This record gives sequence, C-alpha cells and structure tokens, in this order.
Amino acid sequence: MKKILFVDDEPQLLRSIKRGLYTETDVWQMFFAGSAREALQLMDDEPVDVLVTDFRMPETSGLELLAQVEYRHPHTIRVMLTGQPGKMEYSQTVNLCHYFFWKTVEAGGLQAFSGPGG
Repeated sequence: MKKILFVDDEPQLLRSIKRGLYTETDVWQMFFAGSAREALQLMDDEPVDVLVTDFRMPETSGLELLAQVEYRHPHTIRVMLTGQPGKMEYSQTVNLCHYFFWKTVEAGGLQAFSGPGG
C-alpha cells in the first residue's frame, strides 16, 4: 500500500481531500499535516511514498518543505499543490518537485501515484 501525506495550513481543505479520497483507502494510507514542521516530524517517524504540499503556508513555505524533503527523504515523490498558480510559483518549484497541480485537481488526477495494481 502506498503512503501519501497531504500538507496544508487550511484544515477545511485537508478535510475535503480526506472526504474526496475516502474511496482510495484500499490503495493509499493517507496522512495529513497542517504545517511543514508537522509533516517533517511525521515523515521522520513514518516515511511516505508521496508528499503533496501547499505552496503558501505560514512559518515554513511549501517550497522550503520540498527542499528539506528532497534532502532528508530523496526517494519521496514531491508534489506541489497551489491555489494561486502562476509562472513564479511554477518556476520556483520546477527543480524541487516531480508534479505541480492546482487546487482544483480532481481526485482522479492523483491516481497516477498509486501505480499499477496499487
């Protein structure tokens, strides 16, 4: 089973993702964190296959989180999820993440991470 961690400072968005992906619990073991610090602590205890993080968060941005995960957990697939897409955000993350999505992504768009046969 794949392990995926969603990081966003908006609890309502995390709840929405959790509800939207409920049917995928046989494919993914899902974790949720409200900050970069919480995400890194969780990943040190429980390595994940995929990290999906928001770009704009207080204290530590998603960009800084991606850089730390690249260094500390280089085999984790890194995904940026942003509500304010723009050339600046994309150009800053292009070397740190594997995928870049906008927050309007459908749950089906994340199925690529489950791989063949889960």
